[in-house]
Amino acid sequence: RRPGLFFPVAMTTIRQPRIGSTTMTTSKAGTVTNSEEAWAAAIVQREGVLEAGKTPIKIAMDNRNLDDVQADRWGKWLDKYWKTLSLRPTSRQLVLREVNFSGNSLTSMGVRCILAALKRIQVNVQVLKFFQNRIESAKDVVEFLHWNEGNLRELHLSHNRLDTASARDIILGVAAAADTEGNPRYPFPFAQRGLAVNVPLWLRLEGNILNAGNLKVELLAALAKLGRPLKSVVCEVDSTSPCHTMLCKETHPPAVHLTYLNMASTAPTQQAGRGPPQPAMPP
Repeated sequence: RRPGLFFPVAMTTIRQPRIGSTTMTTSKAGTVTNSEEAWAAAIVQREGVLEAGKTPIKIAMDNRNLDDVQADRWGKWLDKYWKTLSLRPTSRQLVLREVNFSGNSLTSMGVRCILAALKRIQVNVQVLKFFQNRIESAKDVVEFLHWNEGNLRELHLSHNRLDTASARDIILGVAAAADTEGNPRYPFPFAQRGLAVNVPLWLRLEGNILNAGNLKVELLAALAKLGRPLKSVVCEVDSTSPCHTMLCKETHPPAVHLTYLNMASTAPTQQAGRGPPQPAMPP
């Protein structure tokens, strides 16, 4: 059982009356994936609580042939639909366990629509999945990361169209995230087997158009201006590493677990390796 992931127990789907209309998209298997009924069925709540006062809700919008236009419609639909639910504590107290829009046809514009909708309904997110899309800019993701108040535990952006500068900005954005008193958000505190440990954000960026060697050079240059060594910000993870989503091998964990890019062994200007395929994640 992999720590930090959402495992199926006593699942219930939140169902409400249909609101408005939307384009209906049919998958290869013949299932309607982008009707409003399907969108409502994609919001799933586990019975009980994940943390005190926080309801574990998962939004599963992966592999639905969703494009930017449909993402905009989904965001506007969510505004209306959320008001019909009895899940709304006071502002910013609700934390979604996972928001999954992987395996679609989203560009940065579609991502902007989705993240803006999450902000409007005032929810934080623990696991955010946008892998296997067409995302070419990290600007809105970095802004959401700061807005999310340190609740994000995993950020999956592999197999998109992000360049080296975008990868650099994400990593530096995580390292710069701080609370109102200036304390760093990452690594984040986590209780494991009765012990308090600090855990880096799990970041997947492999399979993009970035160059891992160039990324290391740009990070070193940016961090040198801040007087920070690279090891204080990044722990690289590969298939042989003991690190995982809720544990870092380092005595003093950094801000980010960076997976499968191998910055140390990739020369600048060479094509960075794509890394192993994104594994199927437990529901």
